[in-house]
Amino acid sequence: MDDIIDPTEALYQLPWDSYQKINAIDSSGLNKTEKLLWLVQKANAEELLYFYDELEAAAVKKVHSSILYFDEQNKEKSCEGFVVDFIHINKAEYLVLKDGFKLRLDKIIQFNDILAPSTSSCSVDR
Repeated sequence: MDDIIDPTEALYQLPWDSYQKINAIDSSGLNKTEKLLWLVQKANAEELLYFYDELEAAAVKKVHSSILYFDEQNKEKSCEGFVVDFIHINKAEYLVLKDGFKLRLDKIIQFNDILAPSTSSCSVDR
């Protein structure tokens, strides 16, 4: 099934585009395993979009936010501030804090009291 999306890349880099691609798949012709994978990816995309909506709501409401994230060396770091913008860099989405700090959205572990969704705990063999 070539239309299934790699959840570690496309889903986190361009979640809305990935969600639309997942929804465009005609699931009626899928076998049981493919249908299960499709449903898992659809649920992961919906959860991720909900999380991103929370990020955007904090920006619109001008909420001072605390963020736990992984840095370039995969070490946990934290920052805080006001989210003022969202941008795309090299096909990935970033949030921008008022002080200019840019953080790739797929590196976020926790935003305020909300844990970021993750697909790492679920794997489906294809």
